[in-house]
Amino acid sequence: MRVSFSSVYTVGLLASWLVAVWIPQTSAGERKTGLENSPNWAVETWGNSGEIRQLKDDERTTLVLYFDGGDKEKTAFVHRPGFAVPKDGILRAWVFAEEDNGPKISFAAGTGLEHTWHESKLFELKKGWNKIEIPLAAPNWKTKASNWQFTEALAAPNDVRYVDVLVHNGKRDGKIMIERLFEPPEVSADEKKLDDPEAWRAEWKRISRLGDGFIAWESNRSGAFRVWSRGHDGSPERMLSKDEPGRDHHSPTISPDGTRILYLSVDQDRIREGSYRNPRHVWSMRMVRADGSDDQELIANVRSYWGERFAVWQDEQTIIYIDPDGVTKKRNLKTGKDEILLSPFGASNPWLVDPKEQFAIRGYPPQFSRYDAASRRVTTIFAPEGCMPFFSYDGKWGVWMNGSGGPVSALHLSDAQQRNLIQRSDPRFPRSRNFVYFPNLSRCGRLFVCCASPNQFEHFTSDFDVFVMEFDAEKFAIAGKPVRYTFDGKSDIYPDVYLKPHPLGYQRGEAPFNAAVKLPEDGAWQIDFGDGQQAQFTGNEVQHLYERAGEFSLRAMRDGKELRGIVTVEPASPPRVSEYLITGETQMRVDFDEAVDVSQATFKLKAQGAPAEVQLQPGGRSWCCAGRRGWKPTSFALRACVTSSACRR
Repeated sequence: MRVSFSSVYTVGLLASWLVAVWIPQTSAGERKTGLENSPNWAVETWGNSGEIRQLKDDERTTLVLYFDGGDKEKTAFVHRPGFAVPKDGILRAWVFAEEDNGPKISFAAGTGLEHTWHESKLFELKKGWNKIEIPLAAPNWKTKASNWQFTEALAAPNDVRYVDVLVHNGKRDGKIMIERLFEPPEVSADEKKLDDPEAWRAEWKRISRLGDGFIAWESNRSGAFRVWSRGHDGSPERMLSKDEPGRDHHSPTISPDGTRILYLSVDQDRIREGSYRNPRHVWSMRMVRADGSDDQELIANVRSYWGERFAVWQDEQTIIYIDPDGVTKKRNLKTGKDEILLSPFGASNPWLVDPKEQFAIRGYPPQFSRYDAASRRVTTIFAPEGCMPFFSYDGKWGVWMNGSGGPVSALHLSDAQQRNLIQRSDPRFPRSRNFVYFPNLSRCGRLFVCCASPNQFEHFTSDFDVFVMEFDAEKFAIAGKPVRYTFDGKSDIYPDVYLKPHPLGYQRGEAPFNAAVKLPEDGAWQIDFGDGQQAQFTGNEVQHLYERAGEFSLRAMRDGKELRGIVTVEPASPPRVSEYLITGETQMRVDFDEAVDVSQATFKLKAQGAPAEVQLQPGGRSWCCAGRRGWKPTSFALRACVTSSACRR
């Protein structure tokens, strides 16, 4: 049985033969590469046995798939993740067969959260190179829903989780060779410009207007993985963690005040073998200041919850971490004293507890649970597929990777309601770099950070780069375009982001928007509202009406001191439901994206007429609806007409 995976670099006569014979005449010109160049191939265990090799020279990579005859119908070779959809919607590949009448081949793709199996029609190979084309939108695929008839188009082509090359070999042995397998789409001239840091300077300036701060991440650009950082204004990148031979540095975690960074120091052999995923491995926790000084070991032996997430800052002097025995502890950094929060039980993966000590998470399989401090136990809320779970620092939301490359999903921890923050192949990212991983959220909830690659998956070798987005903590949604901060070509992964809040804060509303500007102390102030209006007043609070949409920089000045803030005014629009929450057997709560007036509203519940009671909550952004006896709020259709404070329906 052959199930190995190796790379063979062709030299001498073999290399000459490859150049002369393997390259198809029709592929002359610029050499393109597809999935044959990826390290993420494996032989499926449910088929016949096989072997995968990659033959490389200076110009290209050739994927060689060896198949062994056996009792199964086929040998299957899987690649995770899937492919990027070409602009013309046609998948292409060149396949080399050593003889006529060899085994036929087909392709399969697993799409969506359910990994729905789509299998293509069979292709008969002739001796030599064969050009294969598969239109995604044509009825060339069979699925369970089609009763395994070739009547379907590929569903969710932008959400392909894996792809299989299927060799229908039965008892036969042999091999095929593949090049230019599902080449990625052509990168437009405009997209190529986005690989130049100069193309992002205006966006860096926009992010830096939100306040001072920086991003920290791990990168292997120097050979070993080290902790790097960059300011929101695009200031030069710099390495923060010191050189430590034989060790890699991972998963920087920024303190609440932005002055210190925790990170893991890991034996290089373990991390590169993939054993970082084993939560039983013990590593060293180190701490470095944000300027790169005072790099020291903090705790000699710690564990992760799976993968690399290993600690949570509760406040400036308290961290939550996992000890070598899998016990979740809280440490006071001033005294060095520990307090046990959670002892290990049941599953092997340990837990991290959120800063509010209300919830707990473990890494794989991801699990969100309620944490009870009195009993030191957890109760499961939600256990989805995916990986990399974490929680918002206000203790309200959990976030996780809901699939390879996306979506990034969020869970409302109090009632387990879900939403997607970033879609698979999200159009807000550059088309050539939209395979998303490693999500994280700033402590203040105003910046979201993640990494994206050109459809590459392997964490420690893929070309991931760091992106930052504005985030609306109140709506818990992405509020701005992704802004790229790294361009090295190596693996820039596991980021964290810090934002120092403006003293005058952040406000958001719809035009016309009445902003209340609160100052830290009484006195004579001069204020610039950013919309062309200025005022002088005495006191500690002033109101200002913004008539038009836009983003406005507040400045308050006194005695040579200047305080800043941001007011974002959106165009007027009708109130929208941001979420609904089941609050009881016959009750639910509906949240709007702005304050509403329900005094003249009409309500209708599907098949039941009006609800028994509707009550507006304080603040005017939510109302509670109580149904009549027998009504179940888990299945309903609600129609309501409400108005906002500006009388927009």
